[in-house]
Amino acid sequence: MKKFAVLVMLGIVLGPMAVGAPVLDTKRTGAIKGPISYGALPFSQGLIKFGLESTEPVAIIIDSPGGSIAAGNLIINAIDHLKSKGIDVNCYVTGMAVSMAFQILLHCTNRYALPYSQFLWHGARTQIREPITTTLALDLAKSLTYVDEILTRDMLLTLRGDTKAIMEHHRLETMHLADQVNDLAPGFLQVDNSLQNAPDLALSGEILTSEVRMPFFMRLFRANEIVYMYNYK
Repeated sequence: MKKFAVLVMLGIVLGPMAVGAPVLDTKRTGAIKGPISYGALPFSQGLIKFGLESTEPVAIIIDSPGGSIAAGNLIINAIDHLKSKGIDVNCYVTGMAVSMAFQILLHCTNRYALPYSQFLWHGARTQIREPITTTLALDLAKSLTYVDEILTRDMLLTLRGDTKAIMEHHRLETMHLADQVNDLAPGFLQVDNSLQNAPDLALSGEILTSEVRMPFFMRLFRANEIVYMYNYK
């Protein structure tokens, strides 16, 4: 009885104990670093290989300003494939999850973030680096609308918060800190001051990574990728 009383008093004094982020397994961890582009293909294949090796959880460290929708969807497909096999995919935002990186974060089983990690979501966009005809412009507008509907659906299904406010920040492209995201969508992120060894692993060079080095002109998919990959006519 005395031991029970002591434990109760400790609970009153210390309050509930927060469950921090787990220590990551180097062999089952990957990192999305920098722009999301051609490196997404080998990265997504590496995630699927994790699933072939065991059903233990897989970790993804995210610090990315976003990038190609087509490339990002390769990673989303791999994450959803692992989840369909009952494998948890836990994501750790050590810097930023912006644009397409945020869309990837939506598909994770559990989401951890440092207090000053940054988040931003917005509509689909593309870059035009070549002459464009009226026909291509109309097709591009139609395809962007189609992609926007998919991205917005995923966002609202997962955030489950103040829809009006979420969509307003979608329009304004507001940058948020972790607690601000949780104010809009309570419980979306688990905010932790350390994230254990995640920040160290992101820089270690010991884990699977989406980062690739290539000439500048090859870093992005063609501007009209959306037209040809998502044209539903």
